[in-house]
Amino acid sequence: MLAKMAGGWRWQRAWIAGLSLALPTGCAHFPTNDPLPSTGATKGYRFRDHALSAKDKETFVVLALSGGGTRAATLAYSVMQEMSRANLSGTNGRTLLDEVDVISSVSGGSFAAAYYGLHGNGIFEDFEDRFLRRNIQKDLFWQVLQPMNWPRLASFRYDRVDMAADFYDQTIFDSATYGDLAAAGEDRPFVILNATDMSLGSRFEFTQDQFDLLHSNLSTFPVARAVAASSAFPGLLSPIRLLNHPDQGQVGKPGWIDGALQSRIQNPASYRRGSDAASYLRGSSTKDRRFVHLLDGGISDNIGLRGTLDGLSSRSAAWSLLDLIEKKQIKRLVVVAVDAKTEPPTDWDQRASAPGILDVMMTVATSPMDNYSADTIHFVSETLKQLGNGNGSASDIDFHFVHVTFDDVKDAGLREKLHQLPTSFHLTNDQVDLLLEVGPQLLRDSPSYQKLLKAMGSS
Repeated sequence: MLAKMAGGWRWQRAWIAGLSLALPTGCAHFPTNDPLPSTGATKGYRFRDHALSAKDKETFVVLALSGGGTRAATLAYSVMQEMSRANLSGTNGRTLLDEVDVISSVSGGSFAAAYYGLHGNGIFEDFEDRFLRRNIQKDLFWQVLQPMNWPRLASFRYDRVDMAADFYDQTIFDSATYGDLAAAGEDRPFVILNATDMSLGSRFEFTQDQFDLLHSNLSTFPVARAVAASSAFPGLLSPIRLLNHPDQGQVGKPGWIDGALQSRIQNPASYRRGSDAASYLRGSSTKDRRFVHLLDGGISDNIGLRGTLDGLSSRSAAWSLLDLIEKKQIKRLVVVAVDAKTEPPTDWDQRASAPGILDVMMTVATSPMDNYSADTIHFVSETLKQLGNGNGSASDIDFHFVHVTFDDVKDAGLREKLHQLPTSFHLTNDQVDLLLEVGPQLLRDSPSYQKLLKAMGSS
């Protein structure tokens, strides 16, 4: 969701004005994440326990969905819809979308990812009306102005993001939990919703492996609350809070942490993951980190690809693609990145006066992130090329990287129009229609996608 927030500041000012009406009465508390049962670790929502028996085991497909509010959700939806039209030969009518093994998402893309994880192709029946064509900004604003919500918002234990999560839970996700997501069926992809740990500045994945470090049970956690954390844009929404439960001996220290902490020079990314994991465990025992505060996933990875990059470079990652490749469990690796990045115009360089404080704040917040996203895309692409050109088992893998981006729109006028779409929780019907037309066309026109379809025998 973190991109240039065109028009977003008007909503923020209205939101703050609405909050000023809240009365200092009553008491409320944000929903807490449950501790692990005393019997120990749960099976839970883990990649290694996620059944993929109905899929083509020789092909592993990763779908990465970027941030960008409703714009990102709509582009993701349109690309998924096009993938659902790509029938694969010799698979009894299965499509490329059916073969997706992992969806990794941030911010706006997390709405589409979570909904597909819960409903599968049912997303194409009602997601447009329930989210894409709905003015979520207006709905949330009116939630703030409802007198019944004032006492809750007046409590320091309940904040704007909690109200947003409750709204998503009631109107979009039907009170679904991660237990429901795990039970959705073996034919569904493993969905990783990414947020950012405010203290560490690192990715926080909503998986049971991550929640083990908090001695917490993800199965009872609302999916809507995870989506709210993934899309909690700083300033507009407060961080989602999680409890770091005391260690009651339910789970031991994961064995990979010590090895990761010894790889500071050889593998800095693995070392960082080990250091972050150790901080949760240490913080639980010392009470230094009783709470974990989560912000928009775009702060740490606005393209949704860092987990894939970690998986390609390390065996200590929660879902190690490198391990699958070296064990020759897959013969083809496909990464499809749906990138809703925009480039709204500015007039700063046309006038002598200094840009305003809001423009400066947004530039400081988003420019490094945009550069980081570009680097991530480059690193993933180059890593796949190096693995494919290397020696050993990796050289036997067929790699495909498909990047869907507005930058590839050939018509300059249309490209500029797309780059000016707002990052918000509301698009007009015409803007939604435009994205529903452009997304599939961008995918079909991609030479990498055409090569993939030919390799997989798609009609």
